[in-house]
Amino acid sequence: MKKIINKSATALACMVLLAGIGCQKRLEESPKTVFTIEYLKTAAGLQSGVYALYSGMRYLYGPQGAILTANSGTDEWTLGDQGVNSGQGFGAYTLNSTHGDILTPWNRSFNNINFANGIIQFAPDITMDATSKKTIVAEAHFFRALYYFTLVQQFGKVPVDFGSGDYQFNQNPFQGFNRLDADLLKKNYQLIIDDFTYATQNLPATRPANGGFYIYKAAAYHFLAKAYLFRAYSSVKLATDFKSSWDASKYIIDNQATLGTGLLPDYADVHKEGNDYNKEILYAVERIPGNPFDNETNDVSSEFAGKGNQMCNFFNANYQNNVTINRKRCIPLATGYCNICGHYVSWLLTNGYMIQLLQIRKMIAGMITHSEPYGLLLIITVLLRV
Repeated sequence: MKKIINKSATALACMVLLAGIGCQKRLEESPKTVFTIEYLKTAAGLQSGVYALYSGMRYLYGPQGAILTANSGTDEWTLGDQGVNSGQGFGAYTLNSTHGDILTPWNRSFNNINFANGIIQFAPDITMDATSKKTIVAEAHFFRALYYFTLVQQFGKVPVDFGSGDYQFNQNPFQGFNRLDADLLKKNYQLIIDDFTYATQNLPATRPANGGFYIYKAAAYHFLAKAYLFRAYSSVKLATDFKSSWDASKYIIDNQATLGTGLLPDYADVHKEGNDYNKEILYAVERIPGNPFDNETNDVSSEFAGKGNQMCNFFNANYQNNVTINRKRCIPLATGYCNICGHYVSWLLTNGYMIQLLQIRKMIAGMITHSEPYGLLLIITVLLRV
């Protein structure tokens, strides 16, 4: 019995010794698919962060929720012959906080705003080509403003403190209560205008010659004009807002040669296949035909959520079957001319809205005036090829 106990003790001691030796050999990991905050503090991470900001715009331009929040419930949108659909709540203003479509811009904006905060915050300490860094930071300012702008247009004042202070990058869970104080809308608009202004001063003057909808000065000036115009109609308006909006718009009109912008002689060429990067399109959220990898979705036109693009489905007019629609307006025939007034009528998509080309062309020529909030914006048409 004694021998058995001794042998057991010896075996146990050996096991402990071997375990101690084995613990000295640690597993060394080199993860390739996990990103940490340290990556964003590198030149490559900074560039990847900006690409993420471009990509996130696909949530705000194209999916069902994005289309409905931008159009339904306005005088530029009405239900077709099908009557009941998920957008009816927008038209009847019967929404609640659980409505899936309205959650898209809310849930998909703040993470990208936080990304932009990080890029702006970390860029000064990153060693890289000065010109590239300048462009990246300007792009971050532009997108931070645009994400905030879409939120403010839909929801009013929104939080600017994600847990680390106003406009600061946050990487820790935040469960605090963001009080929407009286001055918050003023802070929202000021940040939006300051960021767009920064973008006008630091973005490249033109888009790359080889195509691609990288943002540049003309796009920044357009959205700056729009931000001033929206603030001018808000409770935090400034007396100079209308003039500032006019100045930003006029800059694009007066500097077409420098910016590479302008109206095409033939409107049909704006949407002509293979002519995507023409000078009349200032900003677009791209999808690449037949490329599910770059589009981040298997089928762009059939996916109603995610980063799909439902423009091709939602803007197929079938109004002739809805007898409740007032037809006392321009209705284009197959020839493109209105069967009521005889004018040539065409339609274009500008920042989520369908607008008559006839009105835009006349405004640019100074033939008519428009006192509504969107009137000034029509002067500098922005087409979204989405």
